[in-house]
Amino acid sequence: MLAVKYGTIGSIFFKNIDEFRSRRLLEANEFSTTKIDLQEPRDGKMTTVLALKRAGENRWQFIKPPFGPADYEGSPVAKQDQSVRSLIVALTSLRAEEFEPIGTGVALDEKNAKLRIELEVDGGKQPALGRRTRTPRPGRSPRKCCSSATRSAGRRQ
Repeated sequence: MLAVKYGTIGSIFFKNIDEFRSRRLLEANEFSTTKIDLQEPRDGKMTTVLALKRAGENRWQFIKPPFGPADYEGSPVAKQDQSVRSLIVALTSLRAEEFEPIGTGVALDEKNAKLRIELEVDGGKQPALGRRTRTPRPGRSPRKCCSSATRSAGRRQ
């Protein structure tokens, strides 16, 4: 055993446990996502305002509102990209800026949520933010990633 001053090796130790936590809110990508469900609070409960479902490779369908086929790629000449692909990229790019200290008892308050985002992906359901639910489909189990944006959640989104 060798005694060494902390100041000489202090830089190899982590200063904050949050350095090891994933900041991604939704574990999905544009290739694995099969369903998008955006919900807002209405009359005291979360109500779907936009739902899209993949109908094949690069083919998407509006579920709610029932508008029919949705544009996956978007227009190359449009000033603002309003495609399904750009929506998925925007949603999966959401990151936590900071975390509440462990043990403070701060939890997600779904009653005060301003928006709930659910992404279903190939390979089973796996909600984000530590929530686990399983609803198997015939032949395979889908994964679902969820995030609720709230002001009182203790996390910035």
